[in-house]
Amino acid sequence: MEDDKIRDLFKGFEPDLSSDVSFMNRLRCKLDSVELVRQHHAAVKARSRKAVVIAAMAGFVAGCLCSLALPYVGTAVASWRMSMPDESLLTFLADYYQVLAWLVIGGMAMMTAMNAYDLSLAVMKMRRK
Repeated sequence: MEDDKIRDLFKGFEPDLSSDVSFMNRLRCKLDSVELVRQHHAAVKARSRKAVVIAAMAGFVAGCLCSLALPYVGTAVASWRMSMPDESLLTFLADYYQVLAWLVIGGMAMMTAMNAYDLSLAVMKMRRK
């Protein structure tokens, strides 16, 4: 009984099928779009990798250069320390200047790397156009 109702429901249903040529044209167009997106994704990924390498090198160089200045900072802090009273917060900071110096060096290296990343992505994007 239910079978008859279902048959009656679909008796007049005759879907309009498109031709094989138009189906293949639409499929080819959609596949071309997918390929275009895949190529764009691959190009963006390659640019990002290059930008990360450039940023890492720039941060490393900035950290090394700032680290080379650490002995000169130590000499300046030692001479500054002698002119301060013994019991003050500045004396405490002068005794532990290396902690602050390394924090500053790390921050400068990080900021240099972040700026180098943004700048290299911008330059590579301009070159592509």
